[in-house]
Amino acid sequence: MREDNGFLKCIEAFCGQSGSKDAISSAGEKALVYLYGGKGNDILGGLRKTKFCNKVAKNNSTTVEVHSLPPTTDAAKYHSFRVYCQVQEWMGNCVDPDKWGWCLRKGPVICRQTESAVRSTPSAGRRRRRWIRQWLLIHY
Repeated sequence: MREDNGFLKCIEAFCGQSGSKDAISSAGEKALVYLYGGKGNDILGGLRKTKFCNKVAKNNSTTVEVHSLPPTTDAAKYHSFRVYCQVQEWMGNCVDPDKWGWCLRKGPVICRQTESAVRSTPSAGRRRRRWIRQWLLIHY
């Protein structure tokens, strides 16, 4: 992966039993920076912006495939929480999934996505609400 052990140091945080949410979030964000080709002192939000600008400049376009960008900081935080929960489970340690990025509901456990409000246009909001209603009708 890399000659320096920055990535491995990030991963070690997930193996400790007493990880704090801040430590796990920070380690996960730094690990994602390494995975997306960033340097040790880069931050995820800055790397995301840089990758976006490079893709727009390279393709001479205003359209960028969002899935090709690093995740947002909030998405990375919850992903890191879920990874920590899963690693602890594999190691035989009992952790409360509700505290580590999962929502306990009737039926399946679902992953918590974000705390941040999504910015969108009013018409996009109406489409999203219609899609959510249709999804709920099908699945519940």
